[in-house]
Amino acid sequence: MAGMTVRDLRTYADRLKERTPMPGEVLAEAVKKHAERLARFYGIVVDVASDVPAELDGRVAAEAFQIVSEGLSNVLRHTAAKTAFVSMRAEGSTLLLHVGNEASASPSGAHAFTPRSIDERSRALGGSTAVQQRADGYTVVQVTLPM
Repeated sequence: MAGMTVRDLRTYADRLKERTPMPGEVLAEAVKKHAERLARFYGIVVDVASDVPAELDGRVAAEAFQIVSEGLSNVLRHTAAKTAFVSMRAEGSTLLLHVGNEASASPSGAHAFTPRSIDERSRALGGSTAVQQRADGYTVVQVTLPM
């Protein structure tokens, strides 16, 4: 799993360096492939919903993939969740990313946090990050990026 993920990340990083476009449908397929691996190797079922334009800028798509991958990695490392979701959609000139996971079974409940590296990456791109504890118990990291 680690070897395949590193290989994929290197491919996407190379595309970014070469400024090779990573259109919207490639982003959606890459996230779905990553979600399938998480299910196969770790038993985490990730629902992926995507409504991004095919002409999405390659740099934004590559950064979005990194953010989503890191968000799912955080779910794996920092929670006991067995279900998660990713939502990627364009709204005007903004790309909205949501990575969420089911409620924690810990007795202390959820605590406030900000995923530092995701927040730094989104701010470097002129975007923003927020974390929401929803009433249904899901924790959702919301990232907004300008397209």
